[in-house]
Amino acid sequence: TAYDIGLGIPAEPLFRSAGTLKGQQLMITGGPTPVWVDHVRLFTNRFTGALAIEIAKQAWVEGAAIQLILGQGSLPAPSYLPHQRVVDFSSYRQKVLSGLDDGAVGTAIFSAAVADYQPSQVYPGKLPSGQQLTLSFEQTPKVIREVRATHPKLNMVTFKYEENRTHRELMAIARERSKEYQLVVANRGEEFIEYGDQVAWLVENNKPEEQVISKPAIAKAVLERVASWL
Repeated sequence: TAYDIGLGIPAEPLFRSAGTLKGQQLMITGGPTPVWVDHVRLFTNRFTGALAIEIAKQAWVEGAAIQLILGQGSLPAPSYLPHQRVVDFSSYRQKVLSGLDDGAVGTAIFSAAVADYQPSQVYPGKLPSGQQLTLSFEQTPKVIREVRATHPKLNMVTFKYEENRTHRELMAIARERSKEYQLVVANRGEEFIEYGDQVAWLVENNKPEEQVISKPAIAKAVLERVASWL
């Protein structure tokens, strides 16, 4: 899951270079993936896709071919970036899995704030108001696990966001996950409050973790790791 609080989006980049990612195809996901309660209401979260857009902008400037997938409620992406919007978790999952089918994508960066739970049953129509309501939830399928199972050679960057965890606990979670994925970008809500900007820890298996502060710096650091794998 992933993690951004807002970013101004310029209409056009300054330039595009034959840079470190020229010829590479990247899938980048961002924003929330809502789940439906009934045909009118849905559950979502506060994340905006700003970090995904920043990563996509920098990757585009470095020459990469971009497949940017943004959830409903995300900030607008610049018009020069190829992107698609998905309305809910189910369409997000379908778009990710189908977008990787042809094997052209070499690296996928999963910064979307994906729903962990969904109502066990979606009410047909609109739930009546003015009464007490109890909902049952079930876990959603873990998309990154499905991707890893079907694409074992794909370079994958995954994100882990936590609150009410210590830094040591977060690093333990990220270290364990880094055994399955090339890079884990981990952060805590408490650090945003402390620093006044987005803070991330880049965790790669058998390497020391790296602290990065601000969305542009996080995007740059992530893409430097991606370029190092090529």
